[in-house]
Amino acid sequence: MFTGSYHQVAVHSKLYQLMRLWLLGSWLAEQEGARFHLVNLVRWQDERDVEDRFGSRYCCQLPERRFRRATWESIWNELPASGLSDQTVFRLGSYLANKSCGYGSDGLLQRAFTPRAERPAGS
Repeated sequence: MFTGSYHQVAVHSKLYQLMRLWLLGSWLAEQEGARFHLVNLVRWQDERDVEDRFGSRYCCQLPERRFRRATWESIWNELPASGLSDQTVFRLGSYLANKSCGYGSDGLLQRAFTPRAERPAGS
């Protein structure tokens, strides 16, 4: 399942949760004869290198067993072309636009997700 030891992946690289999910998902998929894709869903600014740090470095990936990173913002961006009803697109878009992640050091409520227009170019 892995190219590194438990200590390398979970302790040294601090990737215990991904290791655990990879093992559980891979085992379950094998039991069911199904494909398995572990998607690490994060905010666009978080864990930008996780596909290299975990997926490429430690996971034994096969065509039927893959790891990838995706962002909440990419889901938000794709809503208009998703084929979902206008009402659903509006609700999900409103949720993502207004989702907070607590208060910042300035005492102001912080957005959980950054709209595309407010992200640096190339993000």
